[in-house]
Amino acid sequence: MASRLGYEPLGEVPSACCRCCKTWSRALKAFVVGVVSLFLLGVFGAVYYAVHIIVNEKIAEGAVLVNGTLAEKQWQSPEIPIYTKFYFFDVDNPFEVQKEGAKPSVTQRGPYTYREYKNKLHVRWSENKTTVSYCLQDYFVFDRSKSVGDVREDQITSLNLILVTVLDVIHQKLHFFPEKVVTEIIKLATNEELFMKRPIHDLLWGYDDTLLKLFNKLDSQIPKSFSLQHNVSTPDPSKPCQVYTGVGDTSRVGQFIEWNGVTKLPYWKTDTANTLKGTEGFLFKPGNGKERIYIFVDQIFRSGYFDYSGSSEIKGISVNRFQMPDKEMANASVNPANAAYYSNGPSGLGNMTPCVPMNAPVFSSKPHFLGAESILREAVAHLRPNRSLHDSYLDMEPMTGAVFRAAKRLQINVKIERNSDIVQLQHVPSLYFPLFWVEETAEITDDLADQFKSELLIPTTVAYDSLIALMVAAGFTSVVCFLLAAWFKFSHDERGLSVSNSTVQR
Repeated sequence: MASRLGYEPLGEVPSACCRCCKTWSRALKAFVVGVVSLFLLGVFGAVYYAVHIIVNEKIAEGAVLVNGTLAEKQWQSPEIPIYTKFYFFDVDNPFEVQKEGAKPSVTQRGPYTYREYKNKLHVRWSENKTTVSYCLQDYFVFDRSKSVGDVREDQITSLNLILVTVLDVIHQKLHFFPEKVVTEIIKLATNEELFMKRPIHDLLWGYDDTLLKLFNKLDSQIPKSFSLQHNVSTPDPSKPCQVYTGVGDTSRVGQFIEWNGVTKLPYWKTDTANTLKGTEGFLFKPGNGKERIYIFVDQIFRSGYFDYSGSSEIKGISVNRFQMPDKEMANASVNPANAAYYSNGPSGLGNMTPCVPMNAPVFSSKPHFLGAESILREAVAHLRPNRSLHDSYLDMEPMTGAVFRAAKRLQINVKIERNSDIVQLQHVPSLYFPLFWVEETAEITDDLADQFKSELLIPTTVAYDSLIALMVAAGFTSVVCFLLAAWFKFSHDERGLSVSNSTVQR
């Protein structure tokens, strides 16, 4: 009857409505799952943030220099072995240099390796534990197995630093001294040669010198013997060092307040230059990341900075590498801040003259004049600077601020100038003469690396990675569910519209 009236049967409409309801139900379920996943994402994010705070607090607790912490233990008596290697420049043509003004030719001899021990003695904390004072015991033990020869047997020809210093004093200052003493000093100095041959051990650890004994009569502060290196087995308690412990402010952990009994250095032109800025170079604030770090380098009596230069890895542990830019040792015309350090010669030198006995004309540099003006290395034959061998660096673990590997490399040079009034200097070329360079290295041991990984690195990595994985999963699930809900909603609307249109048509 209905077909005769021109209408189609409506039997399919209930089926379409049923499919619409199912689609709507699916959309609702997907939306709910998406909301729950989004909620879980927030929960996991909050947990991640809480874990991050807890981990940082635990690291901070262990990084301060308070009795009983791991940082204090390694700071007071380091378990990480420190090796100091000496490389000497053996002069091949001493006669030609002194008598004919020839370019010096040198051959590098070394390494002569010592195990260095740095211990803190007479340790005293302030009442509120924010600072700690100590005296540094620093001594060396020769390691023949890591050396090219025996320091007592191997001899080299080296510049006579004492004579050069005395000649400089004669030229500039002896008019202040009694004439009889001056005459005796000049007589002794005239019989000395500009170059001398001595065992490595004598150059490093000292020998008696007639000229110094005579100068000692003029000034008791001048030692009777000469050495390039010193063993400090019994430090003077009246000349302590003092640093911040990090209690209350971990950003200052290890930073110097006092060094060798002084809170300000007496050597440089400005108050800023004389300020003790930085740490001793083995400990920095936790979470330092890639920020510039400052170190007080006691060998050159001044502070310097190291900048981030890239990432590295040691024994499966990621570290950030820091290096001193060449600009830090540039002269005052390139780096005006260095005018305070009397850096008026070629770039690449550090003037140590105000800091050493008798104001000897001693200058520091990077080994083989790395990064310095070419005029310095061109004046001496066979110098071959190599950044991987001769630059200093620190490899810092970023979470703790602890240094896991380091190499501190420094060269000592003596300024000599031609002088027609002094026999030994009448023909020599004017230059900065390299005496030796020293490399101090330290690297975390396998046992300490394993301890760090098992107690801190692996647990925190697992916790962080697990939470990140859960957050990614929750975020992905929420996105998929919201997309499905939108799709089902769109499908529901399309089907609803289709059913409506079919009903109208029929």
